Amino acid sequence: MWSPRRNSPGTAWKILVALEDKAPAANGFTFHTNLRDYEHAVTVAGSADGTQWAPLVADAVIFDYTRFMDIENRDVPAARQCCRQFRIEVGSIADESASP
Repeated sequence: MWSPRRNSPGTAWKILVALEDKAPAANGFTFHTNLRDYEHAVTVAGSADGTQWAPLVADAVIFDYTRFMDIENRDVPAARQCCRQFRIEVGSIADESASP
């Protein structure tokens, strides 16, 4: 289950994800999108109960450079933990810090 939330400044998307009761623990996230030619910063926080959140991933980068070459990264690995809910923020990377 996912739920979009109001974005904070500089955040392109904010997504809440909850694992189903019998689902195995998450050890990462893969982003599927029809977007092309992008680079986004990703942060992930996890919670066992939905009230106390702990940072799991900081400053991961997902990208698609297929306009220029056949290269993309849509995966964000995370250490296996007991969290059942995740708060994922995907933000734009400033042009000054974007990769060439």
